[in-house]
Amino acid sequence: RIDLYWISQVGDNQTRLVEVLKRAWQRSDLILTTGGLGPTEDDLTREAIAEMLGEELRIDPVSEQRIRERFTRRGIKMAPSNIKQAAVIPSAKAIHNARGTAPGWWVEKDGHILMAMPGPPEEMHHMWHTEVLPRLHQRATGAIIFSKTLKVFGLPEGTVGELVSPLLSSANPTLGVYAKADGIHLRFTAKAQSQKQAEEMVAWGEARVRSILGESI
Repeated sequence: RIDLYWISQVGDNQTRLVEVLKRAWQRSDLILTTGGLGPTEDDLTREAIAEMLGEELRIDPVSEQRIRERFTRRGIKMAPSNIKQAAVIPSAKAIHNARGTAPGWWVEKDGHILMAMPGPPEEMHHMWHTEVLPRLHQRATGAIIFSKTLKVFGLPEGTVGELVSPLLSSANPTLGVYAKADGIHLRFTAKAQSQKQAEEMVAWGEARVRSILGESI
């Protein structure tokens, strides 16, 4: 399982891209990026990652050959700018893109993993399912995540939030309060090395909430 803590969106500006990547590198073990791998001047993800890591870009011959072959099969003359899509840095391995010309990157350095995927949805989804996700599965820790939702009736969201506020700071299990059409939902989520342990952690939180809210659940 992957714990997702931050999502960032940034435009095609190398200075801002580098800033966002540096912040991600400092706080996360795993970083996923999409977009900015095309052949035009405003496709700057490769350049930004290279600058952030202090590495030089070079052309990967295998990626270049695949790009050239793709254009040849389609009977289209390749623009010189497409060559930049074959660029990698020493700590990156190219990820094959079966649906387009932009290879992805798998970067490993200093205990971090960064994966860069193309922006077009069809290319990104295919690369994610066929190339990236299988590699992540190989590195999975085996941790179990278990969630349970309780429904609260007759109390407004603000009141529920105040009553259960002592539990909202819990890191594991976590508790979220959500206003839904059928009432206020309280969702506990626990992460543990076994299903039984995760369920016991959620049961502990549930017991505390039931003692606070009683028949409102």
